[in-house]
Amino acid sequence: MHLPHFALSSVLSLTLCAIPNLGFASSNQTEDSTQARPTWLRDIALSPDGQKIAFTYAGQIWLVPAQGGDAVALTESGVYSETPIWSPDSQSIAFTADRYGLGDVFILSIQGGESRRLTYHGAKDIPYAFSADGQQLYFSSRRLGDDKANANVKQGSFMAQLYSVPAAGGREQRVLPIAISDLAISPSHSDILYTNQPSDEQPWRKGAVSDATRDIWQWSPRTGKHTQITTFRGEDRNPVWSADGSSMYYLSEQAGSFNVWQQRFDGSEPVQITDHQKLPVRFLSASLQGDLAYGFDGEIWRLKAGAKQAEKVPVSIRRSAMPDGRHNVNFNLEATEMVVAPNAAEVAIVARGDVYVVSLLSGLTQRITDTPEAERDVSFSSDGYRLIYASEREGSWNLYQSYVNDGGKSFSSSLDIIEEPVLTTEQDVIQPLYSPNLKRIVYRENRNTLKVYDIEQDKTYTLLDAHALYSYFDKDLSYQWSPDSEYIVTRDRAMSNGDIQLLKFDGSEAPINLSQSGFSEFAPQFSADGQWVYWLTDAKGLRDIDDMVVQYDVYGVALNREAKFNFNKTQEQLWLEEEIAAEKNLGPGQNPPTELTVVENKGLKQRTMRMTPTSLNIIFKHLTHDSQALIIAYQLGDSVQISEINLRSGEMTALFNRLSEDAALLAMASDDASLLIMGEHGIENLNVLTGESKFVRYEAKANFDFRAEIAYLFDHVWRLTQTKFYDPQMHGIDWQQYGDLYRKHLPSIRTYSDFAELLSEMVGELNVSHTGAFFMAGNSSWEEPASLGLYYDDRYRGKGVRVKSLLPGGPADTYQSPIKAGAIIYSVNGKEISDQQDIYPFLNFTQGKLTRLSVLVPGEEKAQNFTLVPITLEEESELLYEQWVEQRRALVETLSDGRLGYVHLAAMDAASFEQMQNDMFGLEKDKLGLVVDVRFNAGGWLHDQVMEILSGTRHSVMQTRDGYVVSSFPERRWAKPSIMLANADSYSDGSIVPYFYQKEGLGKLVGERVPGTGTAVIWEQQQEPGLMYGVPQLGIKDEQGRWFENQEIIPDILVYNDPESVVAGEDRQLAAAVEALLLEISSK
Repeated sequence: MHLPHFALSSVLSLTLCAIPNLGFASSNQTEDSTQARPTWLRDIALSPDGQKIAFTYAGQIWLVPAQGGDAVALTESGVYSETPIWSPDSQSIAFTADRYGLGDVFILSIQGGESRRLTYHGAKDIPYAFSADGQQLYFSSRRLGDDKANANVKQGSFMAQLYSVPAAGGREQRVLPIAISDLAISPSHSDILYTNQPSDEQPWRKGAVSDATRDIWQWSPRTGKHTQITTFRGEDRNPVWSADGSSMYYLSEQAGSFNVWQQRFDGSEPVQITDHQKLPVRFLSASLQGDLAYGFDGEIWRLKAGAKQAEKVPVSIRRSAMPDGRHNVNFNLEATEMVVAPNAAEVAIVARGDVYVVSLLSGLTQRITDTPEAERDVSFSSDGYRLIYASEREGSWNLYQSYVNDGGKSFSSSLDIIEEPVLTTEQDVIQPLYSPNLKRIVYRENRNTLKVYDIEQDKTYTLLDAHALYSYFDKDLSYQWSPDSEYIVTRDRAMSNGDIQLLKFDGSEAPINLSQSGFSEFAPQFSADGQWVYWLTDAKGLRDIDDMVVQYDVYGVALNREAKFNFNKTQEQLWLEEEIAAEKNLGPGQNPPTELTVVENKGLKQRTMRMTPTSLNIIFKHLTHDSQALIIAYQLGDSVQISEINLRSGEMTALFNRLSEDAALLAMASDDASLLIMGEHGIENLNVLTGESKFVRYEAKANFDFRAEIAYLFDHVWRLTQTKFYDPQMHGIDWQQYGDLYRKHLPSIRTYSDFAELLSEMVGELNVSHTGAFFMAGNSSWEEPASLGLYYDDRYRGKGVRVKSLLPGGPADTYQSPIKAGAIIYSVNGKEISDQQDIYPFLNFTQGKLTRLSVLVPGEEKAQNFTLVPITLEEESELLYEQWVEQRRALVETLSDGRLGYVHLAAMDAASFEQMQNDMFGLEKDKLGLVVDVRFNAGGWLHDQVMEILSGTRHSVMQTRDGYVVSSFPERRWAKPSIMLANADSYSDGSIVPYFYQKEGLGKLVGERVPGTGTAVIWEQQQEPGLMYGVPQLGIKDEQGRWFENQEIIPDILVYNDPESVVAGEDRQLAAAVEALLLEISSK
């Protein structure tokens, strides 16, 4: 369950609250004393007449007198509204709201009444400015864009471009097909200032100096000329015009922190206007009289025309305190862990950071913990009377246990459950497991040290220290006790090539390497009798073309010769032992339990066996008590297949199949029969012996406290950054101080979207890539947009929409389709499109469905009906990317007269690498040279493979007796000249590859200076499932010991795609690369 923006009302329209007096609160509002002086006021917008200031707070648009006072809400709660923009007459405000989707533009009058929706596309639309006469509204949107000027395309997304829509409502129109982030119209109405957007780096990062930072440009719509105004290599953004149009004010980091600067258009040096320290100035706006307003440290400041010092604008907000109150919610769909009690009668789960126990008999659910902090890593003690888990309280992760105190054995029905601390330290201790004899606890300290705490002796043993172990994600390491409590089995080393190690609980014996493998081994477990250990390995598994493992096997080793001998017994021997066991009142197939795990180091390799007959994408494994069968679950397309493997015969029998969403978590009971499967509809208790299935419905109810949760989450991610960030010096900033500076705004945070922005601002202080937080809002009532894969003609003003061109491979690009350039679509499913409407709202909910269009084909007099199946916007984006690549390839073909080939790497992943190889050794194999384009690359982990495939040197050939060359060597490496294209949006591994390419002398590098973003990030999902937070935890250094991060890669040929060339559909960078490579080839 998501709590989108923490707003529970279901208003059907955005309405303006009545404003009897701008200086007073309406009578039906009650004062919330904690918000009498709120902070975290964003999107500051001073009205053109200088009398009022609009701003965003708690997901609503508010209005306050310019001199300060009580603010009133212009928009209702219940949807998230942001980015208010004033009309020239100061009487209306346009803004973005997520009522119907990611964000549409609305307009409302400040005098009252309902807001009107202006945009209907499924992308997020952000208003920037009104035209000088107030008739048009300019906004930014990530859409299909122009069919010619598309030199800024990124796979999986669109670059934001400028559009306009009539303020009274009507058809949208493309204005400027380049990526920009804001704009301002001159007092003379002739020119426009805008901020460019050379990369998709998170917008709240500070301190960067690179080609990825923004600059301010001036555009003359009349002449089409674009002029760069600012040249500081750090951030310049958010321009506004001076009252007389002779200069501009803007935000810049030239002196360190973001401040207001003034730049005259006479060529003089810029002048700093404000001098705020430590924190950035944001959201600059101006009145027609020259007053300025902006945000700093969560509050509004105003600098009156002619004044030397800005003043803080006092703002009071009177509103109900209800959103801060606790309320009842159900977290059934938020379970992240599940373990089965030893008696198989109940399970413990973790849902939204709290521990619950569910009865498998009745579904009765007991909440064990009730804290805003996270609990996790829950497990039962061997007697089932205790639960142990980690919880992040009092500034660190500590260990706690809960137990039943009323004489009963069931958590789910107990009325008296006691919690007590087990191990509390200043260090982080996580992932506890009781030993079966209940005398010891194994756990991790500071994530990378494995320890055992002896309860009776009050003594701690270190088994693996931080130099023998590395954990990337907190859930990537597992370990288990032997049944006799003497040994622990785990993996060692870092993320890859880890071996399975058998460790004596007190470290008194040398670790035993059970796997002895050069491959990656993980997830080890003991057999029930402690005589076998089995684990997952990628030794024989299928790997993607980028060498990433996609399939695994289960391997096992008999720890002693007796265990292997018993496994190899014939069927006759087993029958005889069953008869003897029956005489001794033992169960069928059971031998007397072995008291101790016996380990014989010699001969481990010979006693190791592959337990799976084939490699699979295994997500769960369980060895039966007799060690004769293995139950596995593996991913099979969109489903999970559960199968049993007879380890003697190797025969695999399919048992059950479930959809992936119905098998999110799996756990096996100790009876070898009950497989518990957690899915969207509850817990399925599946008997693998009989095939019987029973659904257990449960309710993980909680009294939810939003404010307590965000206070905890703030501290959690602050600590995560402090402990995980790759540079222990925190890039030279005082992280404690910045935590305090941003933490103080928590009382004013009322939505997860605002909370994510607060976290992004805080982590942005580190000046590093791969950071930020984002909240993935969602609502089942949102519209579902679709696409026909068409470019529409903006100049057409009649009924219907006129087609400008078709997106290759789109729904309309079929041999039967009458749709072509010039065709007019009059209706969709019988609903006519007026001359004031766009086609977008008519396509809602049509994706994947047969849709009827009325189409007038050029040259025909009568429209005809035609049916097709629209696609999603994501599919449209992919087709646009493919079109962009083919346009680059065609351009290279033309410019080189067919002598050069072209490949583009969208990301450093398997799909991109596969396409690269397909093109290199297919379409382009006979070309004399190759242009390798990594512009707009989203990163991944592929640098070694790319370097290898581009580093071939031809040394021999294979030929027939008559001299025909059949093949040349190397066959699968490019052995001819190449050149590489990169830009400021070549990100992460997309920046490492150009560095390596240039460093290894494989060819020339062409394009822009590439910002160093070579770090590995941990993206952590928070206990609010829609909230993600990222921070880089691993950095890369060059041979001089310098971090790649923030180290620019300077191309051999520096060339930019300026705005005018982009608008014209040119690609100057690609042309320069072709010219340079042809020159290199001709010189040899």
